[in-house]
Amino acid sequence: MCDSDGCPARRPFLFLGPGAQQSPPEQTKQVILRGEPILRALTEARDAQDKRNGTRALLDEFDGDREAATAHVTKARAALKALPDGLGKSILEARGPDGRKLAYDPNFLRWASQLGAHPQAKGRTNVTEELKAELAELTAVRDRDVSELYRPWRGSGQTGSDRMLAIQRQLDAAASAQANHAADRDAGSDEERELLALHRNDPQFFEHGRWKDSGASPADRLYALQQRRR
Repeated sequence: MCDSDGCPARRPFLFLGPGAQQSPPEQTKQVILRGEPILRALTEARDAQDKRNGTRALLDEFDGDREAATAHVTKARAALKALPDGLGKSILEARGPDGRKLAYDPNFLRWASQLGAHPQAKGRTNVTEELKAELAELTAVRDRDVSELYRPWRGSGQTGSDRMLAIQRQLDAAASAQANHAADRDAGSDEERELLALHRNDPQFFEHGRWKDSGASPADRLYALQQRRR
C-alpha cells in the first residue's frame, strides 16, 4: 500500500510455501534447485532422441550396415580421445548452437566416420572393399595351389580356407543388412516394417501363421500392404 511518503519500490516475490521467509536471492536459489531435476530429465530425453536421429543418419551413410557404421564411429571416438589434454573428450561432450551434443549431430557423425576410416564412396565402406580384395587374393591362391589354403593365413589365426568362409559370411551379412535397411526405409508404414522384421526373424510363422486380426498370413498381409502403394 502507499502512504503519505509515497509508494515503496515493488519487490520481486516468489511463493515457496506457507511461512517462507527467504530473501529474494535465497528464493531464486530454491526455485532453481527445485527445477534442476526437471531440466536434467528434459536434457537427457533430448540427448537420447538426438542420439537415435544421429544413428539413423549414419546408417543411411553406410546403407544400413550397422556393424560397419559402429566400427567407424568407434575408431573416430578413439582418435578423438587420443588428443592431448582431454581435448577429444571435450569435443565429444560439446554442444552445437542448437543444443545438440556434437557426438549426436548427424553432420558431426558423418565427419567422424571419415576420421576413423578412409573416405567413403557412395556409402559403401572400405572395409567391404578390403574384404572383397582379400577374398580375391585367397581365390587366386586356391586356383594356384589349393593345398596352400590349409596353411595359416597371415595374422588371422585361421587357415586360408576358414578365412575364405569367414569373409564370405561377412560379405553376405553386409549385403543382407543393406537390403534390409533399404526395405525398412521404403516401407510405407510401421506395420510393414513389423512384418519385414518378422520375415527376417521367424520365416516359418511369416509364411504359415496368422497376422493379428487380418485373417491372412503375415506374408499375404505384407503383399497386400505393398500392393496398395503401387
